[in-house]
Order: sequence, then C-alpha cells, then structure tokens
Amino acid sequence: MTDPSSPIAIQVPEGVEFTTAISITQDLIQAAQSGLLAGDELRQVIAALVSTIEGARGFFVAYLTDEHPYADSPDANLIAALRQSPGWVADLLVKNLAMSTSMAITHQRQDSPVQVAASRRVQQRTVHLIHHLKLPMIQEKLIELLGSLSTDGGSYTSFLQRWGYDQEQQEAMAQVVQSVLETHP
Repeated sequence: MTDPSSPIAIQVPEGVEFTTAISITQDLIQAAQSGLLAGDELRQVIAALVSTIEGARGFFVAYLTDEHPYADSPDANLIAALRQSPGWVADLLVKNLAMSTSMAITHQRQDSPVQVAASRRVQQRTVHLIHHLKLPMIQEKLIELLGSLSTDGGSYTSFLQRWGYDQEQQEAMAQVVQSVLETHP
C-alpha cells in the first residue's frame, strides 16, 4: 500500500492528445492541491502539457473550469511552466477570455445562474493568469482580438465567425479585452 502523503509522478506522453491532457490536468490539480506534487515536478508536468497545442488546450479546459480553489491562485511554478510556451498560451488565454465572456451572456439568456457563475469564474481565472504571466505576446493577441471585434477583419475573424458570436457578445468581449489591456502591465 502506498503512503497517501508521498509525492506522486505524473507522466505526460509525447504528443499528448486533448482528452488525455484534460485527464492529466485533473490528476495534476488533485495532486498539487493535496501537496503531493509541487516545485520542479509540478513545473515539468505543466510545461510538458503546454508544449503542444492539444496539450495546452486540454490543460486550460481542465484548469480553468476546475471546481477546486487551487486554480484560483496560480503559483510561481505554474506561471514559469506556462511562460515556456508563450505562443500557445497567449492565444488560448485570449480565446478563453472571449469564450467565457460570451458564454456568461448565453447562460444568462438561458436563466442558468450556476452556469453564469462558472463562466465568470473561467473569465476571472483567465484574467488572473494574463496578469501573472506578463507576456508581451498576450497583449499583442488582445489587441488583435480587439481589432477583429471592431473591424470584422484580422487574425481572430475566423475564430469569431466559427462560434457565431452575436453583437451583444462581441461588445462584451471588447469591453473585457479593453479592461484587461488597461490593466495589463
């Protein structure tokens, strides 16, 4: 029998798939919250996850939506790991900011306060990560999204069209992005 207080090892397979990355991230959050995974090991697992687009997508889906408070306070190891893949991380955080903002409106229209709160939590966590990461690339991506929202052109146009965001959702996204840009170091 293993000691429940002893550290655990979480392995990230090379070329990790999206669903596997979600599962690994859920395990990672439980282990980190329990104190079974920390420091360099935590940083290495997260860095391995976000080193591919599918791994990064899975990481953010699980991390940003997790019910545990662990995801509300990113530690230095998590931030250091995310900084190792600024391209994926910047793009996915900007898209998560847009999506969570629009989903809060969708859930509000559906009179689903629990889902509204969940979408707002994802939005707050995303903003929190943006501020902690302090990556210039994030600011560039936020400006690109704002441009796509205001001109119906630019690098985020296909993203916005694919999800069919309406005028109210796009206006809310623009407000949130502007707010983040004003407070982004």
